Amino acid sequence: MEFRKINKTSCSVDIYNQIKDKIKNGEWVEGSKIPSEAELCKIFGVSRVSIRSAINQLKGQSLIETYQGKGSFVADDARKLLSETFDTKIYIEKEDYLDIIAFRSALELASIDLIVQRACKEDYDEIESSLKLMEASANDCDEYTDADYKFHYSIIKASRNKIFIAIMEQNKKLFIDYLKFQNIRSISSNFRYSLENHRSIYAAIKSGDVSLAKELLTKSFERNTKRLFENSQTS
Repeated sequence: MEFRKINKTSCSVDIYNQIKDKIKNGEWVEGSKIPSEAELCKIFGVSRVSIRSAINQLKGQSLIETYQGKGSFVADDARKLLSETFDTKIYIEKEDYLDIIAFRSALELASIDLIVQRACKEDYDEIESSLKLMEASANDCDEYTDADYKFHYSIIKASRNKIFIAIMEQNKKLFIDYLKFQNIRSISSNFRYSLENHRSIYAAIKSGDVSLAKELLTKSFERNTKRLFENSQTS
């Protein structure tokens, strides 16, 4: 299968899909070295920025592994991951991802401040219930993502700010797409870090430690951004 002509308006997405398809159909076998960034730039006729964006997404889904000084290789279990039930086609450009991070930061950090002032026992119970649902869904990316959304929605609801709640509900699909994009990479580890982090955030909120809860949430945003969009090594 030859590479198709690139759509310049969404070239990184197109590159990502074409490389993924080559892995899925077995043209690029597991363990094989893929072309260097420079070679891919020539193949697709695009800039290195677009290539890196596509490669980083594939790395984020554990489909490609990069080793300094050696290059990038198709991961050993790449085809197995592509056969899972979750939708591996979901893709969010870096700029959009950063916008969503800013949206979440503004909404959730402000909600944590309000929770201490306004929340009642039922609100805390709902957050805890969502956390338990996440724990019970750690073997399924779709179910885990739905539970993840409920956890953060419960935090917004606990603020008892009607505007915050309405904004969250109006942007539900965007929020779930963002979480799924983020969670796809973690399914192989059964969301260990994610669960530990959510437990810590809930514990801080429940104890009224606003500073700690906000610090944990902010560190989570920073970690996810770095993990998903770190610069790839030049092959």
